[in-house]
Parts: sequence; structure tokens; C-alpha cells
Amino acid sequence: MRPTATVILAALVAIPFSGTVSGAGTELLKGQPRAGYFQVRLQRKDLVLNPEERFKLILQVPDATGKALARPASALVRMTTDPGHKELYSKIFQANARNRSHIDVELTAPSNQGVYSIWLGRKNRPESQRLQFIVVDAEPMEKAANIAARPELIQSVDLGADLGTDRLRSDGTGGVVLSKDYGAYRITGRRAEKAYGKPDPDKTLNWFAVRMRTPHPLRPHWLEIHYPNEGDRAFVVSIIDHNGGSKYRNTTDYLLTTKPEKPEKIRVARLLVWPRSEEFAVAFFNAKNGTGAAVKQVNLYSAPSSVEPSPLRAACKRLGILFEEPIFGRTLGGPRLAERPRSAQTRSDWRTFLVAGENLLHAMNMAGYDEVLLPVYAYGATLYPSRHIDSRSRYDNDAKFRRQFDPVQKDIVRLLLRLFEKEGKRFSPLFMFYGKVPEFEQRLKQGGTPLDLVRRDGRRLRELAPRGWAAPIYDPLNPEVQGWARSVLSEFMERYGDSPALGDVGLTFNTSSWIQYPGPDWGFGEATRRRFIDSLGDSSDITPPPPQAPRFVQWLSANRLERRWSSWRNDSLAAWYGELADMVRQGNPSRRLIAAFLNIFSSRHASEPPRYDRVTTETLRGYLRGLGLESLLTGARPDIRILRPVRLPVAGHGRSGQVSRVSRSSAAAEFFSSIRNHGVLIWHSYYESYVDDIRTRLWWPAGVKIVAQQFDAEALPQPPEDGWPLCYDGGWQMPQY
Repeated sequence: MRPTATVILAALVAIPFSGTVSGAGTELLKGQPRAGYFQVRLQRKDLVLNPEERFKLILQVPDATGKALARPASALVRMTTDPGHKELYSKIFQANARNRSHIDVELTAPSNQGVYSIWLGRKNRPESQRLQFIVVDAEPMEKAANIAARPELIQSVDLGADLGTDRLRSDGTGGVVLSKDYGAYRITGRRAEKAYGKPDPDKTLNWFAVRMRTPHPLRPHWLEIHYPNEGDRAFVVSIIDHNGGSKYRNTTDYLLTTKPEKPEKIRVARLLVWPRSEEFAVAFFNAKNGTGAAVKQVNLYSAPSSVEPSPLRAACKRLGILFEEPIFGRTLGGPRLAERPRSAQTRSDWRTFLVAGENLLHAMNMAGYDEVLLPVYAYGATLYPSRHIDSRSRYDNDAKFRRQFDPVQKDIVRLLLRLFEKEGKRFSPLFMFYGKVPEFEQRLKQGGTPLDLVRRDGRRLRELAPRGWAAPIYDPLNPEVQGWARSVLSEFMERYGDSPALGDVGLTFNTSSWIQYPGPDWGFGEATRRRFIDSLGDSSDITPPPPQAPRFVQWLSANRLERRWSSWRNDSLAAWYGELADMVRQGNPSRRLIAAFLNIFSSRHASEPPRYDRVTTETLRGYLRGLGLESLLTGARPDIRILRPVRLPVAGHGRSGQVSRVSRSSAAAEFFSSIRNHGVLIWHSYYESYVDDIRTRLWWPAGVKIVAQQFDAEALPQPPEDGWPLCYDGGWQMPQY
């Protein structure tokens, strides 16, 4: 059994007693009708329990009261199911301050997997505060083939019949004409949106929706869409769910395209969806490069049938899903709200993550995925409790703590590891060192030395980056920056390294990450310059370096040290990555560090990104040298897995199209063939649009942003004869079949 520890919960239960409250904790009682309270302690390090596991609650009068209780104080402890709140346990406990000032409550976890609540309060106020916990059993989920032996048709909508006597169809360019062949269907007009959500003045209808209902919310469903195969068409299918109030929100999007060269007149797309509520909408939108959405029929089935594996399955020995952001709870249909408004939770409660984790494993089992690479640290927040990062404000907000945070941060990583253990799948965490570190920022406010990236002219990156843009603001060769990153990774491995489901550990390298440089013009901070000078040793023929960054650049040139400076940066970063790789391997020699290169061929802050029409193997090598990645890629650490980034398909214009072309160029193929290439990390092109007037056109108010990805297996680079050793299907949208 895992070791337990006492964790203080900030949940306060108003229980009257004589005396006054003073000292620490008094400020927490503002707005409370009574002055007395118990402080709650939980004898667990996390809230993921085994079936029928015993644990202890300690209800304690804090020392801050300064006085003993004049009379016994009682607390009602209840355990309920969640949702539904069926009562499983209820008992009143008393504490008499003359002989004790706390209550030890021994509890036993339920035997079935699910989410449960402990309610604390007085006898006549039984639901003052709530603590959620989760039970994970050891039984694998039912196989997809069993649950889908006989899928049930729940609802069918014939959009041609809905049009009545108007037999309309598209002419293939977005125009609408009378139907003469295979029936009518609903269609949007010409594209009513321009880039970045700016509406066209003609106000042509650019979307429509159908209302669907299911008696099985939160379970996997097939959404079957029949649409005509004519014209060069691309359109978005968006699932819009009820969120427990009056509004509906977009949850998951898919992109459908036509292939007129194919003989079939009607194509059928099958989408795997998890409706969050009994009523939801399926909306169809124009994509930016399409002529409109055209749909003939929509069918909803209660359970997915057996499906063909992912198109990547045959080309990859190991196949995983890569999530771009840690928002799988939203993407995979986790519930927005519990059933009872009084205990309503945001999408960050335990039930959301349990449902989303189960849905993720369903999708993996059905499509042949072996593992998941999921961000556990991104944008300054974690999916697990950390001594170094307070993440409650991002992932643990709770409706019962409206002006506070959930008292114990949910250990979502522990939950996912337990779920993955049951199914024999691998969970690989991804660390995205983006954003600001509060510890460093507090030091900067207090007048301390900044740890920022410094340009060759002496200016800091945070002074130059537009507000709101993610920027790699810290210098990765600063010893304090490296030390903090080591602490974060070391803590994670100490806590989860013994799990049999824990796979490789990934580091994200892209334009927003501060574990690399954005280009050769950066990294001239004082601490980094000092490290380089120390590496030179005693060289009598080199003049003493100046203290300012601009003059240091001139000093490098005068002493012909530019190449040595560049090599030192690359070698030093590779050595640091090697230290992190050694941490990952401790306790499991087969585990590796993954270098996940997301978007390394484009940087907002690089002086000269490679141009797709001029790229060569040498220009790529030089560009990566400027990022500080050349030594890592060319063999400095053979125990680190290198994944070739592939952006698919070539779409759009400007920099996004340029990145796609660079990643698929023959020079990129030649370069990555010449290094230790352990596999591919595939990024799909995506489409975005905003719908400003959807509140007036749907039958409910809704605010929708559409994001859909496109996958084209024909655009993949040619795999080796024996297949890629490792593939990650990038992005956070689930696959369609």
C-alpha cells in the first residue's frame, strides 16, 4: 500500500462552541455566521482510493482558538454517492474539550468504482461542506466488441425530408439549385465568414444545427453523418452540449471533406462522441477553405460498433495519442455539472476526470492506440499536487468554494495511472515548460536579478513580446532555471515512478517553451555569459570580457569565439537534457525521455526562420543550432527518444503553410534520416472560426468557437519498410472513422 500522510484541508465547518477565535485562521471566518469551527484533516496523500480501503478523517479544534470547549461540539459525517447523493453512511460524532479536542473518524471506501462525497456539518445543517474522493477498482472495462455487439439506433434525422417540398441541393460551388438525382439535403450558402471570425456583409447563412436526444449521456455513441460527395468541400461538425444552465457550449469538433474523384455519391462519416447531457445539438459550419456544409441525414447510435484501426496503425510499431493541451476532460465528454444544483461542480471535479479517462480508454481500445502523451504541466499549472506549483486556480476550482479553491488539489495523474494500469496501456506525461514561474516573478518584484532571456542588444524578451503571447522568457542555461525544472521533474518521478502504467516522459520543444532558445540572438544573460567564460579556462591570449551584453557580443567577434559560443550552448543544453533523462530512467532502465518537437521550424522571436522554398539540410542544421538543439539531435544523448515533427497537410498561407512545407520537405526528410530518429509526431492542420450571431439563430443561447482538425493519410511521409518505431497522433481532437 502507498504511504499515507496527513494533509490539512482548508474546508471550514461551522460548529458552535463557547469562546472566541483569534490568531491564525481568523480571516477565513469572514462572512461565517458563527465563530467556532473544526479544522479537517485527511489521512491520505491523495484522494484516489482502492475499493473498501480504510482511511481516517480527523476533525480538530485548531490551536488558534486559544480556549477549550465549554460544552461538547458535534459534527455530522455523511458519505454519499456522487451523482445522485444516495446516502451510504451517516453518523454524528462529538468532541468534549475537557478530554479531547478532535474526533477521529474511521471510514471505509465503497466497493464499486466511482466518485463519492463526504459531507461535514451540524445535525440540522448536514451539507455545510463537501469533500470528494474517488474509488478505482482493478477490473478492466468491458471490451468494445462486447458493448457494441448490437448498437441501437436512437434517432435519425432526414434533412432532405425536413426541407418539405423544396428539393434543394448544391451546385458544387456553394450555390443552391433544384435537386434532380439523389434527394434533397440541408446546405449552407457561400462562406459567411472571413478569416479570424469577421463576418461577410451579405450575412449568408453559414451554419445550421439539428437537435438530438439520448437516454445514455456520458456513454460512447456513434454519430453517423451522410453527406453528398460533390465539390471541393470542407465543413465542421460541432457537438454542442448543455452545461446545466441556460447556455450550450461547443465541446468537440470534427472536419469533414469531400473527394469528388471518388465514385460514391453519398459519403458516410462515423464520429465517436460522448454527449454530456440528454439533449445536445449537432451543428454544421463552413470551414475557412470550404464551399459550405451539406448534409443529407444524421443518425445517432447508442454504442459504437467495431471500427477500423487508426490509419497510422499499420505504419507504426507503437502508436499513441498526443494531446496538445491538458483539456481532455472537455474534449472527451466529461460532465459539466452534477445533477443537483446545490452540489454543482465545474468540469474540474473528480467525476469529470473519471468519465473522460474512461472515454479516452474506450477510444484507445477501439482504434488500436497503445499509449497517450498528455501534458501534466502546462501554462504554469499541473494535473497533480506539487510543492513547486500551485495549480488549484486553473484545474481545481469548485462551485462549493466560490471564493476559494478546492482544499486538496486533485491528483488527476494518479487517477489516470490507475485507470491505465487496468487496461494495460501506457500513460506518458508531457512537461510543457511554458509561462511564468511564480517563484521567479516574486523575486523579480522584490528587486532580485531577473532570470530572463536577454537578446544580444541587452533587451529582455518580456519587453519585446506582445502582451498575451506565450514567450520563452527564461534562460535555459541559467543554473537557477535548470535547478527549478529538475525539482519539478524529480518530484514527479519520486511520486509516480513506480507505477507500471508510467511510460516515457516528454519535454515539449516549441516556440513557447523556455527549455530551448528561440534563436541565436538570445541567451546573453549575465549568469550564462559567466558560465561560458568559466568554460574557457585560463586563456592568456583572450582579452577580459566586458560586463554588458552588447559589448560581450563584440568581444566574441574580436576573439573569434562565435563558433565556440554556439557549440558551448548546444553542448551545455544537451548535457542538461541528459541529466533529466537520467532522472526518468531511475527505477526503470527501459523508460526514456522524449524530445517532443512540436513547431521548431517557426518562431515569433527567431531572427530568420527557414523558408520552405530555400530549405536545405544545412540550413535546417544551422537553424536548429541557433535554437540550441543541434547537439541533442545529432547524438549527444543516444538514450533520448527523438521524434520527427510532421505537420499535415499543407494548408493555409503564410507562416502556418510554411511550417507545413518545411516539415515535409525532402531536406527535412534527409536531415531526420541522418540522425537518431525514433519515430514521428504528427500535427494536423486545423481550422478556427467564431460564430458571432449563433445566440439568435439556435433554439438556445450559445457561444461557440469552432476548432476542427484535418487528417490526410496520403500526405504522410513514407515510413521505413519495417514501420516507424513510435508514432504520436498529434492534437487534442479524437479520431474519426
